Amino acid sequence: MVGTGWIYRLAKSLYSLKSPQFSHCDLVVPLGYGLLNRHELPDAAKKTLKEAVQIASKHQAPIAWASSNYFWPGCEDQEDRLKMAEANATGLAALPIIAGGVTNSVTEAQSIRRAVMKARLKLQYNTIVVVADWPHARSVLKIWRKVFSESAIVVISIDGQWNESHPAFFQCSELRWLL
Repeated sequence: MVGTGWIYRLAKSLYSLKSPQFSHCDLVVPLGYGLLNRHELPDAAKKTLKEAVQIASKHQAPIAWASSNYFWPGCEDQEDRLKMAEANATGLAALPIIAGGVTNSVTEAQSIRRAVMKARLKLQYNTIVVVADWPHARSVLKIWRKVFSESAIVVISIDGQWNESHPAFFQCSELRWLL
Protein backbone atom coordinates (compact mmCIF):
# COMPACT_ATOMS: atom_id res chain seq x y z
CA MET A 1 0.00 0.00 0.00
CA VAL A 2 2.58 2.51 -1.07
CA GLY A 3 1.27 6.03 -0.55
CA THR A 4 -2.03 5.02 1.04
CA GLY A 5 -0.74 3.58 4.32
CA TRP A 6 -1.49 6.78 6.23
CA ILE A 7 -5.13 6.72 5.09
CA TYR A 8 -5.45 3.13 6.25
CA ARG A 9 -3.89 3.92 9.64
CA LEU A 10 -6.22 6.92 10.04
CA ALA A 11 -9.29 4.82 9.17
CA LYS A 12 -8.16 2.13 11.58
CA SER A 13 -7.75 4.64 14.41
CA LEU A 14 -11.26 6.01 13.72
CA TYR A 15 -13.07 2.70 13.17
CA SER A 16 -11.41 0.46 15.77
CA LEU A 17 -13.26 -0.06 18.99
CA LYS A 18 -11.53 -0.13 22.34
CA SER A 19 -11.80 -3.58 23.91
CA PRO A 20 -14.51 -3.20 26.55
CA GLN A 21 -14.37 -4.88 29.92
CA PHE A 22 -16.99 -7.47 30.77
CA SER A 23 -17.19 -9.96 33.60
CA HIS A 24 -19.76 -12.40 32.22
CA CYS A 25 -21.14 -13.43 28.86
CA ASP A 26 -23.77 -15.86 27.63
CA LEU A 27 -22.66 -16.34 24.05
CA VAL A 28 -19.58 -15.69 21.94
CA VAL A 29 -19.78 -15.19 18.17
CA PRO A 30 -16.85 -15.03 15.76
CA LEU A 31 -17.90 -12.98 12.74
CA GLY A 32 -17.91 -14.96 9.48
CA TYR A 33 -15.81 -14.05 6.46
CA GLY A 34 -16.67 -16.73 3.93
CA LEU A 35 -13.95 -18.72 2.19
CA LEU A 36 -11.08 -17.75 -0.04
CA ASN A 37 -11.10 -18.73 -3.72
CA ARG A 38 -8.73 -21.57 -2.82
CA HIS A 39 -11.40 -22.87 -0.37
CA GLU A 40 -9.58 -21.93 2.84
CA LEU A 41 -10.61 -19.77 5.78
CA PRO A 42 -9.42 -16.15 5.52
CA ASP A 43 -6.99 -14.87 8.13
CA ALA A 44 -9.71 -12.78 9.82
CA ALA A 45 -11.93 -15.87 10.21
CA LYS A 46 -9.11 -17.81 11.86
CA LYS A 47 -8.24 -14.95 14.21
CA THR A 48 -11.82 -14.16 15.24
CA LEU A 49 -12.47 -17.86 15.82
CA LYS A 50 -9.34 -18.26 17.96
CA GLU A 51 -10.25 -15.21 20.06
CA ALA A 52 -13.85 -16.41 20.40
CA VAL A 53 -12.75 -19.86 21.60
CA GLN A 54 -10.48 -18.26 24.21
CA ILE A 55 -13.26 -15.98 25.47
CA ALA A 56 -15.79 -18.83 25.52
CA SER A 57 -13.38 -21.02 27.44
CA LYS A 58 -12.63 -18.32 30.00
CA HIS A 59 -16.33 -17.54 30.57
CA GLN A 60 -17.66 -21.08 30.02
CA ALA A 61 -20.00 -19.73 27.35
CA PRO A 62 -21.17 -21.39 24.13
CA ILE A 63 -20.07 -20.27 20.68
CA ALA A 64 -22.41 -19.66 17.74
CA TRP A 65 -21.49 -18.98 14.14
CA ALA A 66 -22.94 -18.78 10.67
CA SER A 67 -21.26 -19.38 7.33
CA SER A 68 -21.63 -17.76 3.92
CA ASN A 69 -23.78 -19.56 1.40
CA TYR A 70 -23.42 -17.33 -1.65
CA PHE A 71 -19.91 -17.84 -3.02
CA TRP A 72 -20.43 -21.26 -4.67
CA PRO A 73 -22.56 -24.37 -4.08
CA GLY A 74 -21.46 -26.16 -0.92
CA CYS A 75 -19.52 -23.17 0.41
CA GLU A 76 -21.50 -23.02 3.65
CA ASP A 77 -20.88 -26.67 4.54
CA GLN A 78 -17.20 -26.46 3.69
CA GLU A 79 -16.80 -23.29 5.77
CA ASP A 80 -18.55 -24.95 8.72
CA ARG A 81 -16.21 -27.97 8.51
CA LEU A 82 -13.12 -25.75 8.34
CA LYS A 83 -14.35 -23.63 11.26
CA MET A 84 -15.01 -26.74 13.33
CA ALA A 85 -11.51 -28.08 12.64
CA GLU A 86 -9.94 -24.70 13.45
CA ALA A 87 -12.01 -24.29 16.62
CA ASN A 88 -11.17 -27.81 17.80
CA ALA A 89 -7.47 -27.17 17.18
CA THR A 90 -7.77 -23.99 19.27
CA GLY A 91 -9.38 -25.84 22.17
CA LEU A 92 -13.14 -25.61 21.64
CA ALA A 93 -14.75 -27.30 24.66
CA ALA A 94 -18.35 -27.81 23.46
CA LEU A 95 -20.22 -28.13 20.20
CA PRO A 96 -21.09 -24.74 18.70
CA ILE A 97 -24.52 -23.50 17.78
CA ILE A 98 -24.37 -23.43 13.99
CA ALA A 99 -26.80 -21.11 12.26
CA GLY A 100 -28.04 -21.30 8.69
CA GLY A 101 -26.28 -19.79 5.69
CA VAL A 102 -25.91 -16.04 5.43
CA THR A 103 -25.10 -13.35 2.88
CA ASN A 104 -23.98 -10.42 5.05
CA SER A 105 -23.58 -9.20 8.63
CA VAL A 106 -27.30 -8.46 9.03
CA THR A 107 -28.45 -11.90 7.91
CA GLU A 108 -25.66 -13.38 10.04
CA ALA A 109 -27.02 -11.78 13.23
CA GLN A 110 -30.60 -12.73 12.30
CA SER A 111 -29.66 -16.33 11.53
CA ILE A 112 -27.72 -16.68 14.78
CA ARG A 113 -30.67 -15.23 16.69
CA ARG A 114 -32.96 -17.90 15.20
CA ALA A 115 -30.41 -20.64 15.99
CA VAL A 116 -30.01 -19.44 19.59
CA MET A 117 -33.79 -19.40 20.04
CA LYS A 118 -34.09 -22.88 18.50
CA ALA A 119 -31.34 -24.15 20.85
CA ARG A 120 -33.30 -22.55 23.74
CA LEU A 121 -30.15 -20.95 25.07
CA LYS A 122 -30.97 -18.93 28.15
CA LEU A 123 -29.08 -15.65 28.36
CA GLN A 124 -28.46 -15.52 32.10
CA TYR A 125 -26.30 -12.38 31.98
CA ASN A 126 -27.92 -11.07 28.80
CA THR A 127 -24.48 -10.37 27.30
CA ILE A 128 -23.27 -11.45 23.86
CA VAL A 129 -19.66 -11.01 22.77
CA VAL A 130 -19.05 -10.68 19.02
CA VAL A 131 -15.47 -10.91 17.74
CA ALA A 132 -14.84 -9.05 14.47
CA ASP A 133 -12.01 -7.47 12.55
CA TRP A 134 -11.69 -3.74 13.16
CA PRO A 135 -13.20 -2.58 9.81
CA HIS A 136 -16.44 -4.40 10.67
CA ALA A 137 -16.51 -3.56 14.40
CA ARG A 138 -18.69 -0.44 14.41
CA SER A 139 -21.24 -1.73 11.91
CA VAL A 140 -21.38 -5.09 13.73
CA LEU A 141 -22.08 -3.29 17.00
CA LYS A 142 -25.02 -1.40 15.44
CA ILE A 143 -26.42 -4.48 13.70
CA TRP A 144 -26.20 -6.75 16.74
CA ARG A 145 -27.71 -4.11 19.04
CA LYS A 146 -30.68 -3.91 16.69
CA VAL A 147 -31.13 -7.68 16.20
CA PHE A 148 -30.53 -8.51 19.89
CA SER A 149 -32.08 -5.34 21.33
CA GLU A 150 -32.71 -6.96 24.71
CA SER A 151 -29.05 -7.95 25.17
CA ALA A 152 -25.84 -6.10 25.95
CA ILE A 153 -23.56 -6.45 22.93
CA VAL A 154 -19.81 -6.37 23.40
CA VAL A 155 -17.67 -6.22 20.26
CA ILE A 156 -14.05 -7.25 20.46
CA SER A 157 -12.10 -6.02 17.44
CA ILE A 158 -9.01 -7.80 16.19
CA ASP A 159 -6.50 -7.23 13.41
CA GLY A 160 -7.03 -9.47 10.42
CA GLN A 161 -4.99 -9.61 7.26
CA TRP A 162 -6.53 -8.89 3.88
CA ASN A 163 -6.62 -11.84 1.50
CA GLU A 164 -6.12 -11.14 -2.19
CA SER A 165 -7.90 -14.36 -3.13
CA HIS A 166 -11.15 -13.48 -1.33
CA PRO A 167 -14.16 -13.68 -3.68
CA ALA A 168 -15.73 -10.52 -2.20
CA PHE A 169 -14.19 -7.57 -4.06
CA PHE A 170 -13.94 -5.24 -1.06
CA GLN A 171 -12.19 -7.82 1.12
CA CYS A 172 -9.24 -8.30 -1.22
CA SER A 173 -7.09 -5.36 -0.14
CA GLU A 174 -6.84 -2.48 2.31
CA LEU A 175 -7.21 0.05 -0.51
CA ARG A 176 -10.42 -1.53 -1.80
CA TRP A 177 -11.92 -1.49 1.70
CA LEU A 178 -11.01 2.18 2.10
CA LEU A 179 -12.72 3.03 -1.18
